[in-house]
Amino acid sequence: HRLMTEFLLNEMGRRPVHESSTVDRAAYTVSCGLALGMINLARGGSGNNAGLADLEIEHRLYRYVIGGVDDHSTSRQQDIADRRINGNMGTILENERSSRVYEGDYINHDVTAPGALLALGLIYLKSGNKAVAASLAPPDTHFLLEYVRPDTLMLRVITRSLIMWDDVEPSLEWIEKQIPEVVRQSYLSLETTAKNITTFPILGLDDENKNPLNEEENYIIEMENSNVGMDDENSEEDLRSNNSEKKEEQQQQQKKKKKKDTIAEPQIDADVDRQTIRQIHVYVLAGACFSIGLRFAGTADTRAAAAISEVLLLMKSFRDSNDPVPAALRPEQSIVGMCVGICSVSLALVMAGTGDLD
Repeated sequence: HRLMTEFLLNEMGRRPVHESSTVDRAAYTVSCGLALGMINLARGGSGNNAGLADLEIEHRLYRYVIGGVDDHSTSRQQDIADRRINGNMGTILENERSSRVYEGDYINHDVTAPGALLALGLIYLKSGNKAVAASLAPPDTHFLLEYVRPDTLMLRVITRSLIMWDDVEPSLEWIEKQIPEVVRQSYLSLETTAKNITTFPILGLDDENKNPLNEEENYIIEMENSNVGMDDENSEEDLRSNNSEKKEEQQQQQKKKKKKDTIAEPQIDADVDRQTIRQIHVYVLAGACFSIGLRFAGTADTRAAAAISEVLLLMKSFRDSNDPVPAALRPEQSIVGMCVGICSVSLALVMAGTGDLD
């Protein structure tokens, strides 16, 4: 339906024109996106949209996702200004200016992105269009991640799964694959740092909490006690030689350990926002679980249920555990609670109609 499609596209990018329109803009945009997707459900790239080609639906929705200048909105505003100059608009525009929000010619993609993503997912539902799916891939650098809201990345994962319907796999490996590589490496670094801090040994003490002497002094004392009956000169020479050999071995082992730790432990840049990494990690996991829930809804697939249950247990540990490591890796409690709910709904979708309460 061309008229409703054009109307909804324009409404999604509509600027706040009076005070009341600034209150519910996000909900209004999401409603427009869902309506647009349902009107053009699974018609993307099918060749049946010949009469809608001039609307540039995909281009405009993608612009609503990433932001930028809205050319169509600018042209509409120019037409209104021209009509006002000609005297056809009267004084209506004086009361249609918002004193709270001024966005200029640029799109506020924090408001328009959720609705646009849902519209794209429904329009290209099960189409397998790799070009559209690739355009919605999450950013691959920390710099670009700073310009995307973490919860929007969850919607990107869900939208890509709706498009690439047949590529969704019921496995924990597929869920982890949805996490951007830069986020995965930074999260592993945070996890490694948290574990090292919580398990850091007391310097200078051995396992039996002996006197805090260094290894060289302890070794000399042990050798002296074991060689009480030996000749003093021979024992002193043996102690020195054995001690030097042991010091060389320890130095070599320390060098190997440092080299191994440098390779094995990922490093995180000091400029990276660690809280953003935590938020993106849980949001992407929740979005991947919801994608599996939609794909395998009502199938009672054991692999899908096991994968979602694994992530759900992780989310619950973030929410309830007092262990230092989960506490260091979890984002805000409100975000964790929402992700727990999303994973629970995903598991319920998979096991719908089975009566399985386990």
